[in-house]
Amino acid sequence: MYEKKHINFENLQPKDSYTSKNSYIPTIPARNPEVHGRKLLSEFQLTQQVFNETKTKILPYSQTSEGIYITLESDPESSLPLESIDNTDFILSNVRITKDKREEATIFIPEDKRRIFIKKITDYIDTIHKQKNPKNKKLINSIASIKLAELKNFWTDDLDFFPTDKYKSIWWELWIKKTNNDPSITYREVIEFSESIQAEIGNDYLDFVNNIVVLIKTSAAELEKSVYLMNNLLEVRQVNEPATFFVNLNEKEQYEWVGDLKTRFLPNPIPKTSVCILDSGINHDHPLISSFIFSANSRTYDPSWPQYDIKPAYGLGAYNPHGSMQAGIVIYGDLKKCLLSSNSSYINHIVESGRILPPRGSNKPNLYGSLTIQTANKVAIANNQIKYRIFSLAVTSENNNTGRPSSWSGAIDKFTFGELPENNKCLFIISAGNNRSLNVDLNIWDQAHLAKIEDPAHSWNSITVGTYTNLTTVTDPSMRGWSLWSKHGDLCPTTRTSVNWEWVKNAPLKPDFVLEGGNYLLSPPPTYADAHEDLSILTTSGDVNLPFECHRDSSAACALASNYAAQIADKYPNYWPETIRGLLIHSCQYTKAMVSQYNNLIINDRLSPKKAAEVLLRTVGYGVPNLEVALNSSNNHAIIVIQDQLKPFKKHKSDVQFNEMQVIQLPWPQYLLSKIGDKDVELKVTLSYFIEPNPQNKGFRSRFSYQSCGLRFKMIAPTQTVKELKASINRQAMYDEYEATTGNDSNNWFLGTNLRTKGSVHSDTWKGTAAELMSMDHIAIYPVTGWWKSSKAQKRWTQKIRYSLIISIQAKENISIYNEIMQRIESLNTIQNSGIEIQI
Repeated sequence: MYEKKHINFENLQPKDSYTSKNSYIPTIPARNPEVHGRKLLSEFQLTQQVFNETKTKILPYSQTSEGIYITLESDPESSLPLESIDNTDFILSNVRITKDKREEATIFIPEDKRRIFIKKITDYIDTIHKQKNPKNKKLINSIASIKLAELKNFWTDDLDFFPTDKYKSIWWELWIKKTNNDPSITYREVIEFSESIQAEIGNDYLDFVNNIVVLIKTSAAELEKSVYLMNNLLEVRQVNEPATFFVNLNEKEQYEWVGDLKTRFLPNPIPKTSVCILDSGINHDHPLISSFIFSANSRTYDPSWPQYDIKPAYGLGAYNPHGSMQAGIVIYGDLKKCLLSSNSSYINHIVESGRILPPRGSNKPNLYGSLTIQTANKVAIANNQIKYRIFSLAVTSENNNTGRPSSWSGAIDKFTFGELPENNKCLFIISAGNNRSLNVDLNIWDQAHLAKIEDPAHSWNSITVGTYTNLTTVTDPSMRGWSLWSKHGDLCPTTRTSVNWEWVKNAPLKPDFVLEGGNYLLSPPPTYADAHEDLSILTTSGDVNLPFECHRDSSAACALASNYAAQIADKYPNYWPETIRGLLIHSCQYTKAMVSQYNNLIINDRLSPKKAAEVLLRTVGYGVPNLEVALNSSNNHAIIVIQDQLKPFKKHKSDVQFNEMQVIQLPWPQYLLSKIGDKDVELKVTLSYFIEPNPQNKGFRSRFSYQSCGLRFKMIAPTQTVKELKASINRQAMYDEYEATTGNDSNNWFLGTNLRTKGSVHSDTWKGTAAELMSMDHIAIYPVTGWWKSSKAQKRWTQKIRYSLIISIQAKENISIYNEIMQRIESLNTIQNSGIEIQI
């Protein structure tokens, strides 16, 4: 029985000074120095000539150019030394990888710095015969060619989507480097630029660490002038539009069921937890919703919008009930189960509505990051007595499905990292999006792999929810002859995955997990697929007269995940959002159908176990969350929760260096483990933390430039000493006799040290004997690099990063692991409080 509260363990052990053992030394291409140096010098001189000629033609304005944008290109499969071209002399705008795998860096060279760039080349040429390695060899040898930058060099989305009609006026997303680190001054400068080319500009901007994002409506021909008129242009992207929702109505349910349900499921009179549904609005007059939301808890992005749509009497007029449909699942979870049961219960969370979808059509082009966060803030300010808020977002855009951070996902990451006051906790849960181009001829997993998770569901700090299904029963006699598309426990046919993201090497593992999204039927013969009420999820409608509706796909799964998160947050109000996310992921398990597909990847597709595991993770995440396990521990399945923080960096002279790591002695149930020494046990570790984002594209070669910093865990191996564990990851803990092969952390782990490092949540499972686990009673938490370390101007070396560490031991035998861990914690606390130093 899972009825015990999770075990909170406060780690009081001192932290260790830390220096990373990892270092990367890039390969420098071999060149004929004299030929190569003169080639680059000639190319730069030609670039200046073309720039000056073009500038006089297209600048009949009072503005004068303050510098030149050039694009540096590497050899195929090679990289550029970005640190040498992003400094006080030059400004790195963005980095792109071409189709032939060259790296392109677009940089801005101010007018008074041109001679410095030229000098780097001439110094290289002049020292060829004077010393073994000419000056600036690393930089100059890495550059294959130099060319004048054009608008396409600032386009960081897929080049196939670059506008083909250069005279058609469209909306663009501009990323602009801040002037004097002041977003308002920068925005005014963009307004001046837009006026000079007679362009329309959006009425808002997004503010990130080093840049702002604005919308501008103009043609490619006019926007090309930005290369000559602006000195702080970083990149240009597509404008995101949200997907349309398709809902098949079901009006079979009887209205009298509502009265019975309302008497059994009651609201908490003093709620502290809410789920804010960012959608099309919620009908707060609906009889099954009204007790959990009030008009005062509803806000709209545009004040002129109604809070929700009323269903028109004759089918005319605007009506989008999607938000109300989300609300039914957010409040009740499995509404059908609630209706059929005779149980009574308090529902401790409420719902709030933040309307971000307009009554008709779609929003005019807007910064959806700004729209989402502005609406979220409106709700939070209006109802500030709520201390824990889950934001539920089932609106996605297919424009950016590469896995690269966007302005929308970046805004959400920034918000969750720390825009709300410390005592107001929040977590975003986002749907992965739906595949709207189903092909019944494809294998269901192959189809899912072709359908890429949509923006903003690649947000690092959020939970991304995909879909699977357990719905396989059809009672409708009219569907005789039709067949189920998905098997029990397998993918929902419309789910999306991150297997084929272009940025898959650096992107987080998404979805985080999957929940019920319904099933589909195949026609006889199987030429097309259709949804059916029997294979859908019951929820509330937007119509007070016909209160029930059927829901499906990733929206329904997102709503159910929000319900789960709200229940955990309400039970453990002192847990951080990082912990709520971690507990949901920690509770996940793979269904039999998923395990079968994993085995097929190894046997039939001949993938290695680790590659098959990555495909599994990028298809269904960590599996299906078990709410019972996320909420409670049991006698033989004890879950330990540690909430702590690290100061990852420090400033030493003029350099930012790594600062500290943590080795934690765990309260292991040694006696019980020794009693079942030869029996199999399962250890699971989940490390969850939030990153501060830096979504501008110049760092997209590596995930380390998007994240503020990362954290990693390493468990002591069964044959390893604590001294050896420290030496394996900390340069400062090295000693003469240390052998690097001592204790392989990857043994018996499902994912291993390489695969589990993507994103900002890392979870892995170890299986072995109780005897082996006995000695695995220490774990190390240590930082890895990010822009906090490389961006000295922001002075982030003073910052700390919170982390949630969740560790569980599960045995098949019915033994009281839980109680012995509690006793062990009491013993450790007694020792620590006595002032006796624990030797680890």
